[in-house]
Amino acid sequence: MNIVGTWIMKVGVLCAFVVGIYFFHGVAVNLQGEVEKKYGELLYLPQRLIHASLLQVELDEYASDVEKIQGYVVGSEELIDVVADIESEGERHGVSIHVSDLQKELVIDEKSGRLTEPPGPFIDVRVTIEISGDPENIVTLLHGIENLPYLLQIVSFSVNVDTLSTSGAVFVGNAPSESEEVQEPVYGASGEAEVFVTTLKSE
Repeated sequence: MNIVGTWIMKVGVLCAFVVGIYFFHGVAVNLQGEVEKKYGELLYLPQRLIHASLLQVELDEYASDVEKIQGYVVGSEELIDVVADIESEGERHGVSIHVSDLQKELVIDEKSGRLTEPPGPFIDVRVTIEISGDPENIVTLLHGIENLPYLLQIVSFSVNVDTLSTSGAVFVGNAPSESEEVQEPVYGASGEAEVFVTTLKSE
């Protein structure tokens, strides 16, 4: 092989070597970028894990709240159980209760102007109850109704307190004042309460 051919071969090998160097340099730069990116992700990984953990806690709490709410909301067919429990509260507190009306709370449709059920899966049912008994027992009853395991709220109530017998002194003959018999007043109350019970709409 002559000298010119030898030099051409050497130059070709050198060029290939240079090209190889540039190629592997590019690969090395890309790898370095990937390593730095992964390293940065690893540095922020604890913070991301903490954020994900907190987010999971919030999601669990939200799911728990939804489950509780669903447990308090009854279907329309179960409304009779709510009425029965309200009446049982009346018996427990010595108050006479009569459920006089059950009515869905409708809203006015903006387009048609007609009454319709509100949007969403829930609808309130207005339960009207007539009550009579001792005023203190009625107050205790109202608290008892609000604490029933349903999603409900007493929106209004009106009570009239009446005196069934007035206090006075009854004297027998000319007996001394020590024999005076005092009759304590007996009070009774009657009225009406309206309870909103949140129910699931019928499908």
